[in-house]
Amino acid sequence: MECDYEAMCATLLLEQTQAIHYFARTKEGNAGFFFANFPYVDNECNFQVADLFAVDIDLDTKRFVKAKLDDINLNAKETMTLLWFNMFAAQHVKLHATANWGVNVDEALADVNPFFRQSSVVTVLYNYFGYTSFNGFFKTWVDEGLTSPGWLKPEKPLVQAFNHGITENVWQHAQIVDLTKYSEFVNFIVQVRAIFFAEFQKHKDLFPGTDGEAMFVGTILHSLDHSLMDWNLKTHCGWA
Repeated sequence: MECDYEAMCATLLLEQTQAIHYFARTKEGNAGFFFANFPYVDNECNFQVADLFAVDIDLDTKRFVKAKLDDINLNAKETMTLLWFNMFAAQHVKLHATANWGVNVDEALADVNPFFRQSSVVTVLYNYFGYTSFNGFFKTWVDEGLTSPGWLKPEKPLVQAFNHGITENVWQHAQIVDLTKYSEFVNFIVQVRAIFFAEFQKHKDLFPGTDGEAMFVGTILHSLDHSLMDWNLKTHCGWA
């Protein structure tokens, strides 16, 4: 199956958490997605940050229209590559980082909600090991010929992207409701978020010291982001 890059670009923006980068409808009626201070790794495996990565998507056909990285025009394949890298290296890490505020590892919680404390410890440890250990896989991947030796640079370009994604925080995205008619993901999240917070308020005594928004991000959004990576890749490229 040949990868449909134009459809994949649209899906990575409409049906993943990168939807928060929706800015507005363009004068042509397309959806404009803007990524300020966009992180990427160049062909020499050097970490770089572009001032602006902009992608236009046709909401009727749900296909790529155009994209630019600063002053460079990109085709759909190049755009998909950047979107996929950003998704896991700078966007998804925000979910993990935010999840650290949706847990409570205090020993006193063992008497109130032992399962939640256990899950909290696992979450914090997983986040720690993911951040500190993932880069170590590159040695094996380089030896197997799967990645370029440049990824082993002492500067650790992937970790630089992780750090950038975390410190850049979350793009303001109140206007995302414009996409509810065009995105199954956005439509679902807008509705389920309200239900989640209503239920959290009823049972918050079981989750002392926990931020409800962070718990929503670390459970609902994080799980969906993983599942959608797989589903979207299979749908448009037949991979995974």
